[in-house]
Amino acid sequence: MSTVEELLMRIAEAIEAVNKPSKLGLSSDSVRKFLYVGQEQNTCWYFRRDEQNIPVIETSLTGTVSRIEVVEKEFKGVKNLKLQISVDAGARYCVQSGLETAFSHGFLQAFGLLTTYEMRQVLTITVRPGEEKTVFCSLYQAGKKVLIEWDKNIDLHRLARDINLRMLDEVAPIIVERSLAPVNETTSIDNVPEPMSAYRRTLFNAIDRQIKILRWSATQGQEYLKHNYGGKISRYQLTDEELARFSTSMEKLVNNQ
Repeated sequence: MSTVEELLMRIAEAIEAVNKPSKLGLSSDSVRKFLYVGQEQNTCWYFRRDEQNIPVIETSLTGTVSRIEVVEKEFKGVKNLKLQISVDAGARYCVQSGLETAFSHGFLQAFGLLTTYEMRQVLTITVRPGEEKTVFCSLYQAGKKVLIEWDKNIDLHRLARDINLRMLDEVAPIIVERSLAPVNETTSIDNVPEPMSAYRRTLFNAIDRQIKILRWSATQGQEYLKHNYGGKISRYQLTDEELARFSTSMEKLVNNQ
């Protein structure tokens, strides 16, 4: 065999190896790994394996958030609301915490300040311990911490629902809710989110574009809303008329750059 023929054969074998699936048959790789928030042996979160808690010493998880969900779980006859954050980080993780915890509060307020574009980017979720087994959450976007103004009166369930609506398109919610629902793990109480009207979606998309052009941070957008719309901190709190006025104001700022 000539040197050229041998080289061609090696190239063919390499191409075949790249295109060949690494695993055939059944696999558990697509199963979400549940990462539970809570202080465990001086750590802030843990896995569950064989009915035992396995502490996770790392304090940050970096990846893309694909879904936010509020679910109802029962423990010893008592029903509790849980926040589940699906994160694609090489493996598929599902970070779970009580809805009314400091962790969920901090995450939802910070994540809710991001634009729809920023929500789809790589983010870092960090945890740190507090007193009485409290776990706090910080969110980093593009290497910068998302600063929040703690609002103890915020409706976390509604905020989580609003965030999920922003992340899903007008038709996909029905497909996503059914296809990604965990089996024998949780029962969703949100069901299928009501789709946003085409009119509001158009305004949201326009505002996302305007914010990106202005290079506003999440904090700048929040402050603008609070100052001009009676203390409201989310676009979802605006009426259709207010949302349209907000978009018009933003467009004027873009044109005056």
